[in-house]
Amino acid sequence: MKWQKEKLRAFIKERGLTHDRLAEEIGVSRQTVASWFAGQVPKGLHLMKLWSLLRLDPGSLFQDDAPHCVTRAMYHAVGNETSQDEVRRETEALVARYAGFFTRKDTSPLQHVILSRDTGMAKSLSVAFRKIMGLQDGVSPSLLDILALMAKLDVCVIPRSFPKAISADAFFVTINFKRVIFVDRSCKAPDLAKSLVHESVHAMRPTVAENADDAEIAKEEKFCEDVVRQTCAGKGALGGQTLEDMMFSFGEVCQFAPFLEKHFPVWYAILKENVGLLTVSRMAEVLDMPQTDASAFVKCISGGLVL
Repeated sequence: MKWQKEKLRAFIKERGLTHDRLAEEIGVSRQTVASWFAGQVPKGLHLMKLWSLLRLDPGSLFQDDAPHCVTRAMYHAVGNETSQDEVRRETEALVARYAGFFTRKDTSPLQHVILSRDTGMAKSLSVAFRKIMGLQDGVSPSLLDILALMAKLDVCVIPRSFPKAISADAFFVTINFKRVIFVDRSCKAPDLAKSLVHESVHAMRPTVAENADDAEIAKEEKFCEDVVRQTCAGKGALGGQTLEDMMFSFGEVCQFAPFLEKHFPVWYAILKENVGLLTVSRMAEVLDMPQTDASAFVKCISGGLVL
């Protein structure tokens, strides 16, 4: 996205704010404010304060440089065999298949809600996660518990098979300000459960700059892992089966629809809303299944025909 410095000028003038007053309200120097007018994008916390002070939608100070705004995909290479450029291309190509489902009305109410990444915050966040899932002390969450947590956080989780270049079990992106986590359905349940927690923390943190140094990235990843470790502490029957085993262990395709509705409710609702606009081949593409199964799925979710 492109930073719209002229829009910032216009909004400030409209609100009757001086540069000095703006700097005072945001808690920065006048030189920092001047840098924003020169084209420098404000840091995450400063940007949030700008949105609040000026009473703006998160997208108001940016202009899309593509039909859909996609930010923060984590690129994971497979050993030394896959270049980062190839991983980026594969990731962006996969995300592009789904971008049309997300519009500005889907702006997430929890964008950037975790600003600190100290030890105390990691502990508090893990306690909150476990409380939301209703877990007793000493019990580790199952994958289905974690999926329920994602739904309560209004994260859209999309299950599908990943291309070979993407070695991650899951990765987070925002598409037009909607938080989306893609998960590899061939991943085993315990690994995927932990990866979902990790990516959900990224979803609630300010975006890490692409040019961030290794030390900054390491701190961010450590914070996420601290939350994972404390959230998933304890004993439990995580099981060794894959998400794909769980998703397609049914005799009829229509039995898959209630599973998707229950455990991937945000994604299911989007599919149901768009089912009349999608061809069978397009549905097969986004569900990552044969067209015959996709056709049966469409019949199941159309007109209240889910069995």
